[in-house]
Amino acid sequence: MRKIVILSLGLLFFLFSCQREQKNVTQRIEVDLSHIDTVKISASRMINLETVDSSLLYDICALFKQDDRYFIWSRDNAYVFNDKGDFLFNISCKGQGPGEYLSFGCMFMEDGEVCIFDQDKQQILRFDINGKFMGVQKVLLDEDAPSPSMIIPIGTERYLSTNRFGGDYRKMPVLSFWNKNFSSQQIVKGRFMNDGIHFPDAFFVGEEGRRVLYWEPLKDTLFTVTDNFLVPEYKIKNDTILFIIIN
Repeated sequence: MRKIVILSLGLLFFLFSCQREQKNVTQRIEVDLSHIDTVKISASRMINLETVDSSLLYDICALFKQDDRYFIWSRDNAYVFNDKGDFLFNISCKGQGPGEYLSFGCMFMEDGEVCIFDQDKQQILRFDINGKFMGVQKVLLDEDAPSPSMIIPIGTERYLSTNRFGGDYRKMPVLSFWNKNFSSQQIVKGRFMNDGIHFPDAFFVGEEGRRVLYWEPLKDTLFTVTDNFLVPEYKIKNDTILFIIIN
């Protein structure tokens, strides 16, 4: 059962809270989840990961594959397994030395390298797929500018960061765009942090960074970034997913 309802103009104004003037045609599509088809994946295979004291996984945040290796971000660790599931090594560790981090913010792959973002030092540690430390890339911050808590590549020429809470005395944007060398920051308008417990749960980035979906825990809305504004696009309600399509 599918119903298509045109949202009222009043609800449209409520969603955007008068932050900007725009003329969009929106639709609300109710998807009945009581009828779900099973998709068969014929090309899948099971890989049993080796479990030893130094490779215990919990709260897996991301998984990447490069050549014949799997790179798994699990909380404050970057584990490496081969394509047979054998544990190879853990990239970096907490400390003050070269290639070590104080606060593991996130991990991502870029240009064939493993990148670990250190929140406290505001820098990216780069390693090759064999775990060799390749160097550091600093995030250049202006005074009182938002500082990243997590960074992901968007396409090949820029990055998107979630930002740390700056305290009650100032309005802190949830997201910012950065250029390739982290020397210029552009805030994403439309959503700001009100307290220190505001944090993202997941990002979904489309091919070449053309589409970004953003999710926060305990929220019923998926957001997207459109023209440097964070706007609601998908809403989850009870057992129904409501799609808000911005044209």
